[in-house]
Amino acid sequence: MKELQKKDAKALLALQQAVVESIFPRIANVMVSKKAYAILRQEYHRDNKVTIVKLQTRHRELETLFMKENETVEDFMYINQMR
Repeated sequence: MKELQKKDAKALLALQQAVVESIFPRIANVMVSKKAYAILRQEYHRDNKVTIVKLQTRHRELETLFMKENETVEDFMYINQMR
């Protein structure tokens, strides 16, 4: 039992040391590593969804930058300058 508490304390310390300053207050008062992990997982999972949406937006923006087959260079440059 005491060995498990030591391992948990080490895991909690590792988690606390690994996070950036802006995230640390969210897990500072947690006493169990499993709870800290759950908080971090929820936090970063939310960021992951935002990242996916941003990547999809960037991908669409990139697709619009390609020149169409029937477009001239002048048309392409003119259209992209308007954006």
